[in-house]
Amino acid sequence: MILIATDGTIAADTLHRGVHGNRFRFPALIDKAKEVQRAFAIVAIDRNLYQLVVVPVRAPDVIAYIALGFRIGNKMAQDLKALTSLDVSFASKHDDNSAWVIHEFTLTPERSE
Repeated sequence: MILIATDGTIAADTLHRGVHGNRFRFPALIDKAKEVQRAFAIVAIDRNLYQLVVVPVRAPDVIAYIALGFRIGNKMAQDLKALTSLDVSFASKHDDNSAWVIHEFTLTPERSE
C-alpha cells in the first residue's frame, strides 16, 4: 500500500521503507483517479507484477491518494487457467529495447517418451 500526497509525492509505502518524499512512479494512475475517482493497471515493481488500484482519499475534499497493490503470482495464474481452461503467462518489458521477463506461467513442458 502506498499513500500519495496530492502533489504526487509518497507519504508512506509499506513495501519500500524510506521512500517518503519520492515521486510516485505511476503518475498517469493519479491523473486517471482525478478524472474518474479510480484507476488501475498491471505494473512491474521489484521484478514482480502487481495489479495496482489507485483511489482518492476524501475528507470531504481529496487530501491524498491510496494505491493498493495485489501481487500477481502463481495462484492467480492457476485460477485463470482453471477459469478459462487455457494456459496463462504473465510477462513484461521495461522498454522497447529490453528483453521480455516471464513472471508467472502455467504451461508445463510436455514429455516425449
